[in-house]
Order: sequence, then structure tokens, then C-alpha cells
Amino acid sequence: MMNSSLYSEYIDLELLSRLPSLEIQAKFLVAGFLNGLHRSPYKGYNVEFKEYRAYQPGDEPKLIDWKAYARSDRLNVKLHEEETNLQTFLLVDRSKSMDYKSERAYFSKWEYARALTAALTMFLFKQKDAVGMGIIDGGTFNFMKPSLKLSHYRLMMSALHKKPQGGKCSMTGGLSILKNLVKPRSIIILFSDFYEDLDKLEKALNYFSFKHCEVLLFHILDPVEADFKFEDPLLLQELEGGEKLTLSPDLIRKDYLKAMNAHKDKLKKIVHQIRGDFIEITSETPPLEILSAYLAKRKGMM
Repeated sequence: MMNSSLYSEYIDLELLSRLPSLEIQAKFLVAGFLNGLHRSPYKGYNVEFKEYRAYQPGDEPKLIDWKAYARSDRLNVKLHEEETNLQTFLLVDRSKSMDYKSERAYFSKWEYARALTAALTMFLFKQKDAVGMGIIDGGTFNFMKPSLKLSHYRLMMSALHKKPQGGKCSMTGGLSILKNLVKPRSIIILFSDFYEDLDKLEKALNYFSFKHCEVLLFHILDPVEADFKFEDPLLLQELEGGEKLTLSPDLIRKDYLKAMNAHKDKLKKIVHQIRGDFIEITSETPPLEILSAYLAKRKGMM
């Protein structure tokens, strides 16, 4: 992953939140990502990184890029087009719980997730990778199959403009539909707060492990959900069910953090068992770290 010092020009979340449109936010993040890539440990590795991989014993010498070797003293092999194109499917939680935003955050969880999704979608299109999207919205599933068409890209960006309307998320239900859309060895990326039944989620994810898909889970929380640093008495309302509860933070902080950590540990264990990747995020996390996490995963696959 790129060194965090490389993000200095692009990690201002306040500035990102004030950009006038989702499209401009995405361009801003992609520009920062590519700028950081050129100065990162991937320097010397073409931005169009999918066109090469490191030489391995048994590769034909005629496939080696000898000009690149003269410049970098590294043996890279040119890949054929059919070896480079991957399908990536982005599954995004747009349930009401994702609409939460504390005073410490510049974005709600949904606003943060959609900015990341938009930037990653733009980057994938630049890489000429087919990308699809699923929006999970209170039991409603809106899926767009992977494609490289510009019209398809515009439809995905349009879907990200809609706000959460209510209801509970079911990533499990979304994944059950995704079975019929995703090819083996695809990349599946989930953005959610994962407030759902993890036993059911585990069964759904096992299918994609069997199909040799690469699965990345980005667990997005608001900063106060992560540390529960409330001071004054609270009137809490459950966003997806509407229930209300008045409580003192000091009295329940310990039990809350214990339950939250147990939930996260179980989620991590599930992902580990399917040999996927789990990245915990708060909406204070520099977004470029998430994009570089994707790059690290993709580079590892190559």
C-alpha cells in the first residue's frame, strides 16, 4: 500500500465534502490516486499495470519487455488482452443506517461509500476493466451487469446519486442474486456497515470462494460508532427500525465496545476463512488508502 505521506495533497476531507458533485469528487480522488501512484513504491510499474506482470520461470523470452528491462532492470512479461481484462463487481449498502453522520464526520457513511465507489468505478473504466454494480437499498436490489460501455458508466453514477430511503440492508440477499451475474475469478468488493446476520452472510460468501472469486469487504463506520466517545446523555433512534432509547454513554460504553469488537472479529474471521480481504474504515479515513488497497490486491493477483 502507498505510504500515507503521499496523500498530503488529497486527504482534505472537508475540501472533498465541499466539491459540488459526485463526479468531481471522483475525478479529484482518481487524480490524487494516480499522482500518488507515480511517487509510490509502485514507481516504475506502469499506471496501466494490468498490461504486465513479473517474469516467472517458464515464460517465453519473446514475451519479456526488454525496453522496460533496460530502464528498470526488472523482467516484466507482456500479457495478452484476454489475460488482463477482469470483471469487478461493486456491491454498495444504501440502507438507512448508512445515512448516519456524527458531528465529527464530514460525510455520512453513504456519502463516503458512494465517493469511493464512484472513484473506483472511474478508475476501473480507465483501466478498461468491465465493472458492474449492485445497490442494496432496504430489501430492494438494483443490479447492473459488468460492462465497458460509457452509457453503463453513466447509469452507475446516476444510481449513486440517490439517497438512502429506509429499511434494513441485506447483503446476503444481494449476494444471492449476484451468483447469477458474476463469472468465476471475478473481484467482488462490498461497501457496508454490515449490521446484519453474519451467519447468513458467511454462507453467501462461501459460494464465491468456491468460484475462486476475490472478495474484499470494506467495513465502513462513523468515527463515533467505532469508539463511542459520546459525553452527554443521548436520545438514540435506530435508523432502520425507528426505535428510540435514552441512555448515558458512560454506563454502556464498555458493553457497546465489547459487542462491536465481537461483531467485527466475527466478520474478519469469516473473510479470512474464504481467503478474502477485510478493511475496517471510518469516514475519517483518507479515501486514497482505500483505492490503494484495491491496487495492492489487483497487483497481487497479477
